[in-house]
Amino acid sequence: MKSSDAYLLRKMVEQRQKELAPELKPEEYFNWFVADQVLKIHDPSTDDIKAGLVDGPDDGGVDGFYILAGNAFISEDPDFTESKRFLPNGLTIDVIIFQAKLEESFRERPLDLLLNTVPRLFDLKRPLGRVSQLYNERLRDAAKRFRDTVDQLSRLCPQISVRVHYATLGSGPNRKVLGKAKDLEEELLRLFPSRQRTSVRLLGAKELLELARMREPSQSELCCTDLLILEDGAVVALATLHEFYRFITDENGEFRHSLFEANVRDYQGKTSVNSEIRRTLIERPEEDFWWLNNGITVVAERVMPTGKKLTLQDPQIVNGLQTSREIFEYFRAGVPEDKRKILVRIVTPKRPESRDRIIKATNSQTTLPAASLRATDEIQWKIEQFLSTCGWFYERRKNFYKNQGKPLNSIVSISELGQAVMAVVLQEPGAARARPSSLLNRDDDYRRVFDERFPIEVYRIAIELVRLVEERLRAAGSFKPEDVVNMKFYVAMAIAALACRQRTPSPEKIANLRRDEIKDELVSKAIGLVEPLYKELGGNSVVAKGSELGKRLKE
Repeated sequence: MKSSDAYLLRKMVEQRQKELAPELKPEEYFNWFVADQVLKIHDPSTDDIKAGLVDGPDDGGVDGFYILAGNAFISEDPDFTESKRFLPNGLTIDVIIFQAKLEESFRERPLDLLLNTVPRLFDLKRPLGRVSQLYNERLRDAAKRFRDTVDQLSRLCPQISVRVHYATLGSGPNRKVLGKAKDLEEELLRLFPSRQRTSVRLLGAKELLELARMREPSQSELCCTDLLILEDGAVVALATLHEFYRFITDENGEFRHSLFEANVRDYQGKTSVNSEIRRTLIERPEEDFWWLNNGITVVAERVMPTGKKLTLQDPQIVNGLQTSREIFEYFRAGVPEDKRKILVRIVTPKRPESRDRIIKATNSQTTLPAASLRATDEIQWKIEQFLSTCGWFYERRKNFYKNQGKPLNSIVSISELGQAVMAVVLQEPGAARARPSSLLNRDDDYRRVFDERFPIEVYRIAIELVRLVEERLRAAGSFKPEDVVNMKFYVAMAIAALACRQRTPSPEKIANLRRDEIKDELVSKAIGLVEPLYKELGGNSVVAKGSELGKRLKE
């Protein structure tokens, strides 16, 4: 007899797929669903989830493989040259892998596969080259990113956390399955001896339903000692450090990263400013904390005061991440209640443009690269408005549309759009494949991609071509998932050149293309140009990330 939990979960997953991703097969969407649940605490974007899906032939029992360093997803070849000096000693490198089966039972075989795969991928003493014939390219690339991350951050003495999830619609795994899960956990402990950071979890229908019900609260409460409510609805308040600590943590005592999505800085570790904040917290000088600290700026949709308690609708801390993180670490170390106060400014902007100006202004008081303020740029706002008229939801703010339940295939991130323009307009498909997120970090690349002089229509055609190619390559059935990822930017570039009848078409020429002008024969011709060159050069991600394939294609 089927359990009610399994029935409810299956119906919920079917309904979500119908609304969010009808183009996916049920098994494909279940992988996506499981990834979203097991990563929920890290607030993944659609790009983050997509980048870690490695299921398919030769996946070694791994459907998803995700790496985070200091809660930042590592979805491309890591390079910490610039950021390493800001990262704290002992930061955590998290690895989350999962196997998902759309069936109503737990079986031994998936765990047997993982028992064979885990030591081959995670034993840092074993050369990774030995597995080149055993596993698909996406899984090998993920394992290499993990090892490269560990190597590059080794001087910081990172703590490595590996969590494995086996998810099904089942319940009550039998004794043999539980034994296999225990064996896998012991193998992980042999490789990374920390029971607090290593686990193997069996997720059945009940557990997945519980995860699916967990959502970041849209309302948060902050208890204050003093507050001033202004005529425009803004609030200036003082709260004890301990109450502010409660505000920035969830029910499990974890840091609420989602509160800080609008904050353009990431936590910068042991900088001189953060060290001073830490010293002030620990040494407790006679001056109150808020006398010595600039405080916190929060934007919210609405503020509702009840006595000295504030209820905030959809709050975002737009300035004060460094202070917040130091307070979190201070109390997490077991400090008793601290009655010192922190200054909190809460504003309720009525328009998105006003919100962006607040973010930019409150983050411009110390030196920051211009790249850090991307989402507030006027061109980003214009692109969002324009693409919305074409049926696209442009997430210049992470997860803005994902959290509204918009269809996954209609959501476009800044990184994805940047890749599309880099490939189609700038004709650099190798750079687009190699550096999906770097376009947000390198000012020169950013200015070339998001050029105010470009006709706004180039952004539409660029993303439409890349999505069209991705859909066509997947539907062909003859390309592996890694081939789709490796080839799509080259094929999109070729389509633009063929459609414009120019080897190097101008942005103006590309902007005049229309989706209905791109016939099937043209797409087939572009694939026919790219595929033999790609295979001749080696047919892998190294080829796709290099420059030779692009040169040969243009010739």
